[in-house]
Amino acid sequence: MKLMKKIIIILACLFFVMALFAPLLSIHAAEAFTIEDYHVELTVNEDGLVEVTETMNVHFDYKRHGVYFDIPTRYKMNWDIDSENVKREYYLPVTDVNVLSGQNYEIEE
Repeated sequence: MKLMKKIIIILACLFFVMALFAPLLSIHAAEAFTIEDYHVELTVNEDGLVEVTETMNVHFDYKRHGVYFDIPTRYKMNWDIDSENVKREYYLPVTDVNVLSGQNYEIEE
């Protein structure tokens, strides 16, 4: 059963990282900003806590309201466990958000 928990944690982390990159795929040159550098560091602790550090260098061509991130915190997944299809819903809360540039920011749920 420990192996199953590790697999679930790894898959949840992979899904979380893919969800973080999804908004970047829709950025086009027509935007008022350019992301010049983007780095993600992901740490999975033994207690299941996932620490994500994103560092980005954004150049704005025009005044705008900043960069928006949509981080999914809930998702549903189907697992085949002992030849049985099991539906699970996962919740990944987002806490301790810090903006290192000192800019103002808001968090909405």
